[in-house]
Amino acid sequence: MGILRLADLQPGMTLAADLVSPQGRLLLHAGARMDERALRMCKIWGVVEADVDGVHDAAPEGVDRAVPNGRAAADPEVLERARALLDARLGLSDPRHPAVREVRRLCLPRVAAAVAAGRHAPPGFAPLETPPTPIPDDETAGDARVAALSAEDVVAREVELASLPDIFAQIMEALKNPSSSAAHVADVIARDVSLSAKLLRLVNSPFYGYPQRIDSLARAVTIIGSNQLTSLALGISVITLFDDVDPALIDMRSFWRHSVACAVLARAIAVRRIHVREERFFVAGLLHDIGRLVMLRRHPGPAARALAEAARRGVPGHQAEAEIWEFDHSLVASLLLEKWLFPMGLEQSIRHHHAPLAAQDPPDAAVLHLADFLAHALGYASGGAAPAPPLAPAAWEALGLPKNVLEPVADLADSQIASILDIFCNGHDHGQ
Repeated sequence: MGILRLADLQPGMTLAADLVSPQGRLLLHAGARMDERALRMCKIWGVVEADVDGVHDAAPEGVDRAVPNGRAAADPEVLERARALLDARLGLSDPRHPAVREVRRLCLPRVAAAVAAGRHAPPGFAPLETPPTPIPDDETAGDARVAALSAEDVVAREVELASLPDIFAQIMEALKNPSSSAAHVADVIARDVSLSAKLLRLVNSPFYGYPQRIDSLARAVTIIGSNQLTSLALGISVITLFDDVDPALIDMRSFWRHSVACAVLARAIAVRRIHVREERFFVAGLLHDIGRLVMLRRHPGPAARALAEAARRGVPGHQAEAEIWEFDHSLVASLLLEKWLFPMGLEQSIRHHHAPLAAQDPPDAAVLHLADFLAHALGYASGGAAPAPPLAPAAWEALGLPKNVLEPVADLADSQIASILDIFCNGHDHGQ
């Protein structure tokens, strides 16, 4: 017997163990034979693998299970270059870990195809010789000033961000009021025309996949739920607050592409767990790195130097930040969200997404941790040549997911990220 991915299951195979959906529903008993109906049921219920008699598990450790097509398969130099790029991107994670091996398998054809097409690296994979982030001259000698700052100081001094537009307060009030009707919530959101348009585009996108068009906010609230839609509204609105970050310091389009990728991936991972509100994880992914924008806007020199150091030394950005500031962007983001009165669970996930076991709810933070790792690995990096932050084995264990869930999650992200980025960042495309 052995574990096979859904894509490898064939009619006539016999189950060696009960087949259970991610939601815990028993679909087929051990000993049942697979047929076309059973395979369709697996897709409907989100099954990603099955234990089957008469087969062995996938390729042994260290062997790539996917062979790139076309020139990538025929040209050893292309494959060697692709592996070098992927090694640089995933170099901080244990290559023997089953999830890391699976991610490498998924990424290798992508990178090889990009190299074969003549690109130095696929979108999001920074070239290994990327020049360092420019550091403003007037900030290069600010180590003493930075050492005297706390994360609370950085947030407190960001006066503009601390005072949110009126629509935020109105949305939060509607979110907290248990007597708010769907119509009332819709009326509150409708006061911001741009926000309303983005929400309607989102709920009518493949991200939700509703068969009929939703033509009103009231209908959207009824279908998705008041809490979920207002959380989305808050997350989307934050994007508009960072228009003035110097594009010479960070490619804002790349930054938001990574953020949207994390949002989509976090939601797709959360769906695999039971009894969670997946929109909360979408918002967490969208906002997980906003602390870095606060640091770049308020103290561009030290913040840019951290990005440059991460690229030069091949360490994660949050590690370089901690060395310079004695804290990192995740703490700044969580303090900002706390000031904005965002839900504590969301703030905690963002605060600990690089160290999820320190969170009050480690599995929730682990969802965001895995989404961040996957976004980097799949090519949706936020710019610069720093490697992907390492995947913490304990975080993977806390989620209790099979490694074969990673392929459908990645495929789902690929199909949705571009359209959602266009919805959110229309008119905010710095770095294009």
